Amino acid sequence: MIAPETPSGHSLDVSGSDFATDLTEHLRKFGRNDAYVAHRLVAVHDEQLFVCVNTSPPQVRVLNLRQWKKALNKADDVAGAIKQVHHTVLRTFDYDFAVRQIELNESGKMLAVAGDHEVFVVILPVAMKNPKDTSVVNCKSLRIGPLQHGTDISAHVVKLSWHPLAENKSHLVVLSSDGHLRMYNVGKEPEEPEQQFHFLDPDFDPANDSNATSAQSRTFTDDTDDSRMAGFCFGKGSAAGWEPMTVYGVATNGDIYSICPVVPLRSSFTSEQIEDLRASLESGTAYDEDNPTYEGVQAYWRTRWVQDLLNAAEWELEHGDHLPGEEMFTIDIPRTTAHLLIERRGPYAFLPAADAAVDCGDVNDIVSLDARSLNVLVVAYDSGNVLVCSEIDPPQPRWMLRKLEEEAASPQLALHEVIDLNISNVKSRPRRTAVVLYPDSRFSDVFYCYHSLGAHRVDLHAWAETVDQEVVASANVRWLLHTQLPENDSFVGFAVVSEVYVGYSYLAITSSLQAHAHTLPLRRTPRSLRPRKSGTATQDLYEPALKSPPYEIPAELAYIGNRPLPKLAGAASKTYPEFINDESLALFVDQTKAYRTDLTTLFNAGEQLRERFERQRTEIQLQAACLQKVAEIANRFNADLAELRIARIQQNQQYLAQKADVILQMLVDYTQPQLSRKEKQYKEEVEELKKIVDNKFKPIQRDLNNQRQLLEGQRQIKELNKKYLAGNQASEELGSNQKIRIRAALDEILGVLAQCHKQAATLQRMEYSIRQRLGMPIG
Repeated sequence: MIAPETPSGHSLDVSGSDFATDLTEHLRKFGRNDAYVAHRLVAVHDEQLFVCVNTSPPQVRVLNLRQWKKALNKADDVAGAIKQVHHTVLRTFDYDFAVRQIELNESGKMLAVAGDHEVFVVILPVAMKNPKDTSVVNCKSLRIGPLQHGTDISAHVVKLSWHPLAENKSHLVVLSSDGHLRMYNVGKEPEEPEQQFHFLDPDFDPANDSNATSAQSRTFTDDTDDSRMAGFCFGKGSAAGWEPMTVYGVATNGDIYSICPVVPLRSSFTSEQIEDLRASLESGTAYDEDNPTYEGVQAYWRTRWVQDLLNAAEWELEHGDHLPGEEMFTIDIPRTTAHLLIERRGPYAFLPAADAAVDCGDVNDIVSLDARSLNVLVVAYDSGNVLVCSEIDPPQPRWMLRKLEEEAASPQLALHEVIDLNISNVKSRPRRTAVVLYPDSRFSDVFYCYHSLGAHRVDLHAWAETVDQEVVASANVRWLLHTQLPENDSFVGFAVVSEVYVGYSYLAITSSLQAHAHTLPLRRTPRSLRPRKSGTATQDLYEPALKSPPYEIPAELAYIGNRPLPKLAGAASKTYPEFINDESLALFVDQTKAYRTDLTTLFNAGEQLRERFERQRTEIQLQAACLQKVAEIANRFNADLAELRIARIQQNQQYLAQKADVILQMLVDYTQPQLSRKEKQYKEEVEELKKIVDNKFKPIQRDLNNQRQLLEGQRQIKELNKKYLAGNQASEELGSNQKIRIRAALDEILGVLAQCHKQAATLQRMEYSIRQRLGMPIG
């Protein structure tokens, strides 16, 4: 389908803050090619808005949207609200580079900032949550993979995202243009990747130095090759629970690949995901040892991996820190398949095949959606075409099995719809522009496309409802934001806000730092019509004088007057009085009765016609009376009074909205209170005192734990001795030599255990004394 043209006179509700202060020539240099390069410079977490400004060095600014809405309601003017609310500047790193993307993790404590060859993670402090005045907050920043991304000859960073299953939401996944997918544990080792994968090299082995060297040598030509990567995303469907562990990557030529499982070494799973993985074991392919097939061996390793994961979850539930009723399980990923390499699937085949004659251009982005439990993949091209497709076979983990000659079947995608955003028809803008996809944070089947001309909202709800029917509805596409920006200006950021007080709305920012915002429609379920109670009278309703069914001409009138005269056989040669006989008289009587019947029918039809005429005349009189009343109302209608009434209604509505905002803010403050500065200081002091107490009593606690373990071991040994002695007394089969050998073996084991315990205690005392001498922390 083709996106509709924007209506004439479309106006934008510019209710965001103007960040355009001190735009340097350095910023304008970075903004010239914004229409051709994908930018993601806006992030939202709760009520906090993060905007990255490409100054020298780059700068991250934070605005509290709750305070902004309060100020806007009080001032009733954007200029007045700007004077009341100030943003916070995060002082992060001193590197000078053009930022292409920022990404907040799920907890809102880490902000990833990426350029073409630089990746940083900013640790957000708690002090910036509620700033009183314009302030600069110092933040700690970590440089990610300086050897992998920090050189000019390395492949440029395409996209980054936080892994949804990470333990502390601190695993950052970075995709390079040469196909390398690296996952970093930011809290543990930010400089070296924890795991590595590759989309374009099917035989990639992270442990093989030769592959890594060859990959580095290819980075000089990857940027000009047609098979460079354009983006990636994590799966969002709910089939079998494998989607969060699956990464989908797309190349600029349109080839789509997938890798599964991509999961941190220590991850968090919900109980629902655990049950989905357990159910996936029952629906898999059975493994036959006598006739091993490719799918059977894959199912064998998949079953072992899932079973080990389930065992770890059960152990965590029984012996770990898992609280009763808690929905999350934090467990270590099984090392069952650590010796196997993960297989890359793809490229995917489209069914039906895409039209090769249509030049869609280069791919810009890919995103995954969950539409009625379907894993929907959306691919955007720089020509404005958007492909909506779904995966036919659900994703499953696959590993490289080199001993089997059989290979896996090519994966397939069902192509449902090709959406044309109608960008290329605009004469004042280039035919190719970077199209960025953004999934909605409230509805899983809605996504947005923003580019140099504005933004589109695409709703797949109607399409997903009819996807399993013969006639499938099209996606609902509409211009969300359409404006003719200057040639050196473009949209560089888009975000959807879904917060209690701020509301459900979108916010887009241009490279000149102009913010555009407006509310978004909520999806409502249609209400069922209430049945009318019996016996209720409808007094004000108009009742027509004409009855139903409508009047129709009786069928008997069609042949009245055309009745043929009967004739007697042989009557033509007879005259009076020979003609008068019994036969002629009987015929005359029958004919007379027939004419009498016709006259009666004609009379009844005339009565019906007369009644119809009277009712129609009455209906005309009633309608004339109604028209007269409407004309009197129209004559009494005054345009000036109507405008005053409309203005009064708008004023009352605005007053009610402000009053509702105040009540809602009071409820939010009551349920989610914000700490004052003294309360925060008190909280920090308590945490510091807790750390001091913990460090002071950690050695004592460790010694007590060691003594408890020792006593527990001695108790178990005593119980074994008692059982052994009791067994010897009850058994008459053991001889004296056997008893002597068994006792000697037990004494030897006890001596070894005691010696090991003494050595461990000596090493612990030595470590404690060394740490005290060097002033190192104890624990």
